Amino acid sequence: ITKPAASVTPNPASKTYGAADPPLTGTLAGFLVADGVSATYTRTAGGTVAGSPYTISATLAPAGVLGNYTITYNTANFAILKAGQTITFAGPGNQTLGVPPNNQITLSATSTSALPVTFSAAPPAICTVSGATLTMVAAGSCTITASQAGDANFNAAANVPVTITISSADVA
Repeated sequence: ITKPAASVTPNPASKTYGAADPPLTGTLAGFLVADGVSATYTRTAGGTVAGSPYTISATLAPAGVLGNYTITYNTANFAILKAGQTITFAGPGNQTLGVPPNNQITLSATSTSALPVTFSAAPPAICTVSGATLTMVAAGSCTITASQAGDANFNAAANVPVTITISSADVA
């Protein structure tokens, strides 16, 4: 008696970094309904984009009937995709030269990824940034931009520009 051919094939799946795994599914072929064969699908451990793709495989049950078949166990890929992120940056508001001391203020912004936010400013004749310190150079309009470039697991965030007006201290 020749054993009938049967197979189990997981469906490819994916998720965004940091999200819960979706239910894993697949297809059984060649098994007799009366044998009640079912599959449990699992993937290799790991949760980073760099480790992706991971392998989805299947375990079949009940064990007692599996010997009646020549089974092909297929696998599928499980991809982890980079997550998006956003920046929260309200900006320091309009400023006056000489206030606070040394024409400097500390900027603050956060990203939903918890990765550090960087700052830039233009034009340099009006204001400059070093790290998170904004230096007011002259009166005028200055645009401060908060950025987060992303990493192996997160896409770059959209830049958040904030324009402020710097007034001269002698303006009443």
